[in-house]
Amino acid sequence: MVTARPDMMLRNPDGSICLLDLKTSRPDGGGKCFLPQYAIQLIGYSWVTEKNGVGKVGSAGLVYCSVDIAEFMKDPLGFMVNQGFYVPFEFITHEVTLDYPRFFKCLEEVNAVWQSARPPAGKNGCKDCALLTKLCDFESDLRITDQRTAAQFPGRAKWTVQQDFFRQNTRFDPTLIEDSLGEDPLDQEGGMWSNWDFS
Repeated sequence: MVTARPDMMLRNPDGSICLLDLKTSRPDGGGKCFLPQYAIQLIGYSWVTEKNGVGKVGSAGLVYCSVDIAEFMKDPLGFMVNQGFYVPFEFITHEVTLDYPRFFKCLEEVNAVWQSARPPAGKNGCKDCALLTKLCDFESDLRITDQRTAAQFPGRAKWTVQQDFFRQNTRFDPTLIEDSLGEDPLDQEGGMWSNWDFS
């Protein structure tokens, strides 16, 4: 099932829909990193909009909304109101090409990964895959070191178990994320989990 909660849907002069998604990040910062995901998100929103008979989506785009710090610093007290401060924003737009075959390919990939018994192998040259491999290797090295310590010093066997328990206990349980998705206001309002903004 594919669902959509676009931020803005505007009517173009020709009657088609302009679908917009607002992002609270800078295009050259976190926005640049997540641009491929943001684009797929918008293409998906557009496809759902059309398939549900809302109307023909003629255009789609991102609107990056960030605080204009330079403008604010010129006269901070000038932005003071009775309730506190308001801040000036700058808006940068980025048009997204509605490439539905690209969206379908992503759905196929997601479904294949979801149905697979184990995670897929990484791709050569992928920086994220390399980082994940280093992380997993680091974890394996820690456990191997603990096992060697327990083998050489039997009296420390309990300590090695405690070390492993401590490492597991200090990490955020991913199942808690799944359990909280239905009630999490951040997810409900902004779709933040799908964009990995909290990773």
